[in-house]
Formats: sequence, structure tokens, C-alpha cells
Amino acid sequence: MAHTVKIDFYTVEMPNGAPEFRKLAIDDSKTADDETRNVIVGGYPVRLQNAHPSQGIVEAEMLRIQMSDLPAKAKLSGKVGNLDLDEDEGIGGETAFLYDTQHKVLVLQRNKSGVTANMLSGYFQAKGGVAPIVLRPVIQADAIKRLAAMKETRRLKVRLAGITNPAFFRSQGSGLGEMVDILEFFRAPSATFEMSMGHQSGSLWAQKIVALAKKVVNLPTDNKGEVSTMEVSGILDDDSRDVFDVLAYRMVEIVQVATNEHRRSSYKKRRPEIKQAWERRKDELASMFGS
Repeated sequence: MAHTVKIDFYTVEMPNGAPEFRKLAIDDSKTADDETRNVIVGGYPVRLQNAHPSQGIVEAEMLRIQMSDLPAKAKLSGKVGNLDLDEDEGIGGETAFLYDTQHKVLVLQRNKSGVTANMLSGYFQAKGGVAPIVLRPVIQADAIKRLAAMKETRRLKVRLAGITNPAFFRSQGSGLGEMVDILEFFRAPSATFEMSMGHQSGSLWAQKIVALAKKVVNLPTDNKGEVSTMEVSGILDDDSRDVFDVLAYRMVEIVQVATNEHRRSSYKKRRPEIKQAWERRKDELASMFGS
């Protein structure tokens, strides 16, 4: 059997004076392979399992260990029972990644029970004693090109929810701060802003919308989900209408990974799939970030 795995792409921004991300991963893989390697991130023990450097890349595996609030085991009949685990055992969430050293791009397996992008950043911040390590989702270049192709921008819809750092959004400009101000004024946890030309002819200020799009797609991982929609509707040169969500252009690959007799997908199976996903996007990354 096989299951579907999504793979996300992030640029990695290290603080000034910090070692390269590649060095952090390789150095950490050489430390004692025991509990001392673990770092508590988001309430979970997180660790680097291994790292394999080769020409231009580092391939690695990380692990999040769930030690409390464990799930029950269950039969199809509905009978449930406890997992038979030792005191120092928990549920392991495995996450593979590949780091492209030339373009400074992280290719990360998406696993909701594994190590998220935020957790990975937090782990290596703790290991390297540096902060912040910023991971920004890679947005395909076609998104901005598609915006620029509109001769008229007729409608813009932006949804914000769960803003954790209003001051950060205010510092971004391009209209984000003003939207956050309205949220705070009404003490609203979420809001949808829609700007439209309605029945009037003409266009919204396209230059401002492109600037907003660039800000939104480059938000750090910690804030990325707080802007959940940026939908643009406009008219193309041939007078046809185009509607799309800028955030749908995040670079994502979808692969099928085989499971073993234990109903798990081993790192041995996931590792080549991660690498092949990167190889499919390698030329596009080179065009975006330099060859």
C-alpha cells in the first residue's frame, strides 16, 4: 500500500553571523545519539535522527515524540485498549527534509503529527544558539506574473485570523497594518476585507495590490497562516476574467510513499521521494534564486 505525502518548500534565512544551516544540521548529527540531543519545542521532545550531506544538499530525518495524551489502539470491531509502552517511550512523528545549500531552500515533508516548519526552526535555533531562523514558504513566480498580467484589477479579498503579533503586521505596510487596526478596534478574532470597483469602471490600484501580494507571500512561517486568503479578480488583455488566490501558489509537491508490513512509511522509502520532488523543482528554484 501507499499513502499521499505533501512536500513543502521554504527559503531559509539565518541571522547575521550565524553558521550556515547546513553546518548546524551536520554538526548536530555528530552529537551523542541519545536523550541529550532532544530539545523541547512546543511541549514535545524534538530531535534530529540523522543527516546525510552530499554534493549541494543535506538529506535528514527529524522526530517529534508525543509522551502524553496518547491515542488508544482500536480494533475494527470498536474494541479499544491502551498502547503497551515503556515509561521512556511515546508516539514518534517522523519528518524527512532536504536542504539545498546553493539556493538555501528547505524541502520538508508535511506531517501533522511530526516536526512542523516552526518546530524545525525552533529546534535549530536552540541547537545553534541563534535566532531567529526564518522559514518563508516559496511562492511560485507565476503568482506575481499572473497579477501583473491583469489590465484591470477589479476586486481584492483578504482574510485575516488569529493575529498573534499585531505590531509585526503594522511594520509590514502595504495595507496589512490598517487591516489589523480594524480587527483590534472591533476586538474581532478574524475578518474578511473586500475591496471592489463594484459597478464603476476602472481598476483598483494594481501597484499596491502587487506590493501587498509580495508582503503576504514573504511572511515568516510563524505568521503565514494568519493571512488565509488573498483572492484577486481582474480583467486580462483579451477581456476575459481571471480569479485566483495568491496563496494557492505556494510551491508544493505531492508524492505517493509505500508503507511497510508495519503500516509505516520508513525513511528509506521517504528519502528518495523528497529528493525527487526537489529535483523536479530544481530548475524553477534556480530561475528564482540564481543558478
